[in-house]
Amino acid sequence: LTVTLLVENGKPRSVSYNGEIIPVVRDPAAPLWWIGGVPDTSRLLSGKVLEKINQGKVPVVVLTKRDDGVNLQAVAAGGLVFAEFLDK
Repeated sequence: LTVTLLVENGKPRSVSYNGEIIPVVRDPAAPLWWIGGVPDTSRLLSGKVLEKINQGKVPVVVLTKRDDGVNLQAVAAGGLVFAEFLDK
C-alpha cells in the first residue's frame, strides 16, 4: 500500500491511498493529525493514541487499536503522528 502525504506551507493537508485523497486535520488539543476529520471523541482518543505511540523507541510506529469499542489506526513518522478513526 502506497500512502502519499501532501504538505502545504509545512503543514500536512491530505493523504492519498487506495485512489482516494483524504483531508488531514490537526487535533485542536493534541499534537496529532486526524485523517478524514477529527472525531467527536478526539479528546479521549488522542491521549491514548499518543501514550501508545510514544512507548516506541523506533522512528516509525504503527498502531491499530480497538479501545472502548472504537477502532482506529495510527502511525508516527518524522516527528508527526497521524490517526484515522475507522468507525465512520
